[in-house]
Amino acid sequence: MATREAAIKAVSNYFETGGFQTELADRVAVRTSSRELEHQKELTRYLDDLMRARFEAMGFTVEIYRNEMLERAPFLVAKRIEDPSLPTLFCYGHGDTVPGEDGCWSEGRDPWALTVAQTPSGERWFGRGTADNKSQHAINMEAMRHVLQTRGRLGYNVTFLIETAEEMGSPGLEEFCRKNRDLLAADLLIASDGPRFSTDGPDIKLGTRGGLNLRFRLEYRDGGHHSGNWGGCLPIPQLCSCMLSLLW
Repeated sequence: MATREAAIKAVSNYFETGGFQTELADRVAVRTSSRELEHQKELTRYLDDLMRARFEAMGFTVEIYRNEMLERAPFLVAKRIEDPSLPTLFCYGHGDTVPGEDGCWSEGRDPWALTVAQTPSGERWFGRGTADNKSQHAINMEAMRHVLQTRGRLGYNVTFLIETAEEMGSPGLEEFCRKNRDLLAADLLIASDGPRFSTDGPDIKLGTRGGLNLRFRLEYRDGGHHSGNWGGCLPIPQLCSCMLSLLW
């Protein structure tokens, strides 16, 4: 029977029998460090060789777009339209990583090979991108794939955007989204990228995050003063500015 429980059982079996581990290992093996010029071809290979085939196998159409602000870091947009009248889910992920730092990992681990090890806190998977962000968008994709295999449809439309320069501050992302707002229009956004409160299970944050840079100028007194032996007790402006930042 094509039920929710059947889909969960199928994807659980996929994980327990090593399917997801194999999938993630293939992704980790692509050296997608966006800050290093020698890996620039790997960014395109991750999208064109790995992501394209996986999305197309699920009935998505796939296009890779040039990043007008950073040539070596393209965007992939995958779409599956089951019915234009259905709501559309927008998913985000990034295929790039921070530098691998080869030779610096504990126990001689290769950053570009998925390693499974037993630690005092339990089983842990090591490899660049396992925590940020290859596993996250792989999980979303595999969840949808197993729903499709179980019942043949999702029941909604999907637009999936994968960028390849997040670890550089996402140059070109805002411009690309503004230019293609109709292509990326959706009813719900799921961006699986960010810290977790606990490693014991998944968590969901009902909102999006952003940043706002502020600069405070604090004038406590006229003229120069010296605290301590030569000036007595004086508030420390730097400490006060830190407290204001926390309160903000």
